[in-house]
Amino acid sequence: VMITNRNLVNYCLDGRNLATREYRLVGDVVSCSFASLSFDASLQEECVPLSHGYTAVIASEEDIENPLVLAKTLRENGVNLMFLTPSYVSNALDSTEFVSALKQLKVLDMGAEAVSPELVLKLREAGIEAEVFL
Repeated sequence: VMITNRNLVNYCLDGRNLATREYRLVGDVVSCSFASLSFDASLQEECVPLSHGYTAVIASEEDIENPLVLAKTLRENGVNLMFLTPSYVSNALDSTEFVSALKQLKVLDMGAEAVSPELVLKLREAGIEAEVFL
């Protein structure tokens, strides 16, 4: 897929864009990009936050493959905005370190798969108070 610079700018800065509205947080915002740079979702995870003056952390392969390593990266960098797949979150919720890292999020955006109401309930029961976008 090829997009133009103009398309990317419009996507990032258009106030009617759902992703842009989600990321309009007040204060210091640190997002973590989880998607591969070759995947279109990486544009939402990197360009939208950067275009709003937020800090963007790019997860390494090791972060992506190991939820404990990702949790450490999130905590060390003060990440408070993240997009993850529901299956990744569900598989990692047994880890107290991962849950602890998710507790610092202001926004957890989940997608690319169906999000079950049970998963959202588990997040709340674990004390994760982030605004969850589906």
